[in-house]
Amino acid sequence: MQASGPSCITWSRSGGTGCPGGAIAPGLVAVLPRVQRALDVGAGSGRLTYHLTHHAALVAAVEPSLGLLRLLRYRLPHVQAVAGWAESLPVRDGWSQLTAACGRSDRI
Repeated sequence: MQASGPSCITWSRSGGTGCPGGAIAPGLVAVLPRVQRALDVGAGSGRLTYHLTHHAALVAAVEPSLGLLRLLRYRLPHVQAVAGWAESLPVRDGWSQLTAACGRSDRI
């Protein structure tokens, strides 16, 4: 289900209670495979991370912004959220079976 409008503002300003999935495209969520381990790179506030928790037994999230990392840890305490950059991920090679990065998506 795609969320939009005021509910997504609620997700951004609250503890995530108003719009837990954010505005991630339903088509993207629908094709996510079920895996043991998933990694969200540049996880931000956890909009995509939230969906990954429904498709993976273990989810790790990497976020360079310490403010967003704190928010992500608050919203999704069961996710292993760590500080880091995409150019130097703080996970071992081959750890995840699904690696996602959803900073921005545009239609062409």
